[in-house]
Amino acid sequence: AETYCTSDPAPLPTVVGGSTGVYRVVSGNTGLALDSLTGGIDLSASVPGVYRVLFSALSGNSCPKDTLQVTIVTGPDAQFSYPQAIWCHQGSNPIPNFIATAGGRFTISSGGQVNAQTGEVDLTNTTPAVIHRIYHDVALGSCRSIYTVDLTITGPLVYPEDTFCTNANDPVPTVVGDSGGTFVALPPSGVVLDPSTGRIDLSASPPGNHRILYQRPSGLICAGDTTTVTIKQAPSAQFTYPRLLWCREGSNPIPTLTGTPGGAFFSFNGVSLNFGTGEIDLPNSTFGNHTIYYQVDSAGCVALHEEPLNIMGQLPLEAL
Repeated sequence: AETYCTSDPAPLPTVVGGSTGVYRVVSGNTGLALDSLTGGIDLSASVPGVYRVLFSALSGNSCPKDTLQVTIVTGPDAQFSYPQAIWCHQGSNPIPNFIATAGGRFTISSGGQVNAQTGEVDLTNTTPAVIHRIYHDVALGSCRSIYTVDLTITGPLVYPEDTFCTNANDPVPTVVGDSGGTFVALPPSGVVLDPSTGRIDLSASPPGNHRILYQRPSGLICAGDTTTVTIKQAPSAQFTYPRLLWCREGSNPIPTLTGTPGGAFFSFNGVSLNFGTGEIDLPNSTFGNHTIYYQVDSAGCVALHEEPLNIMGQLPLEAL
């Protein structure tokens, strides 16, 4: 004899010897959901009661133990639900609006916190995540049932930093949960951003403070859906030398700075130059190809530009 709860997984019989045949109910009411080919019992679809199941081998042979008594008892209903599937991390705590059987125990997946008796999710101590799985474990006599509900806890709209320079890499925000929405620049702004990804085109956006809104596809409105980013004008480090090729015995190259003054010129390996003006001391510099750099810092934004320059030991042939 076997006893099962309506909340148990569907059992399958074992036939010693590997015989094939059919299964049928020979006593008890008609409420047993039995698969005649496999002998599997759908417990949740069966009426509690006592049944006797007969296995008839296709070979025609029968044995006294080809029947089995099966008792099905009512298991607990662990179902529960919340008013909605998506919640703001900075909003009110989710509380179940339906619990089929009281007295069970609630638990939650890693990173979350839930009241074991009521199922209330403590958002303050729960990390934003696409999926938090809540479990409701209910016991009734010898029967046990577990039901799960998945909730999405959204995170705020966050860019990697609050302040950016116009010459920096375009930033892309992070939104945890409820993805696939639309990013909108709130007026007056002028910030240029991709409505699908929230990427800000810094070089095309005016300096200043800009407010950006994330509109969620679920229609949910959360406190963290807007953020402010500051864009600062980066300086220009543009400069040029009159030409690329220079004779070591000639006059020193002096650059023309068209960018922001106040920076410094520098180079590596064999170039002697004035850091303030960029003038190259040819007699004290080595032959060959060199790269000259100019770097300038303004209000925390840094710009860097480079120009190639070649120092020769004699005039080029076309100049002779």
